[in-house]
Amino acid sequence: MSIRKILLLLTLAIVLIVAAGGVFLLYRHHARAGASAQANLQLTRLPFALPCSMNTADVSLFYAALRRGDRAQVVSMFQANRIQLIRKDTPLSISPGSLFAMVTTEDAKQLSTSCFIPSDVVSAIERKALK
Repeated sequence: MSIRKILLLLTLAIVLIVAAGGVFLLYRHHARAGASAQANLQLTRLPFALPCSMNTADVSLFYAALRRGDRAQVVSMFQANRIQLIRKDTPLSISPGSLFAMVTTEDAKQLSTSCFIPSDVVSAIERKALK
């Protein structure tokens, strides 16, 4: 084999090793970040009442109306029992998702319930949560 082919193969091998190392480090970083975020949200106590619903479509409509300031639609959704309110200081766990997060209450006084909230609300809960 010529020197050029040997150098080319050696360079290719080094590039592949560096790329594999980069992928491994990226995977490890994301796995650690996901695990720590999940661990941080396991024992959360709500610092405020949290509206949520069993139906993701209702959650989208409710939070859109809330952000628009459409009081009439917010009140009508509460009156129609499409939105429930999780009380302040209720212990819960949050399973984040891409669009919606699943909230499961962990209160011994009540039955364990699960409902949905928008994923962008999770960061506010995480910042203000009582752990």
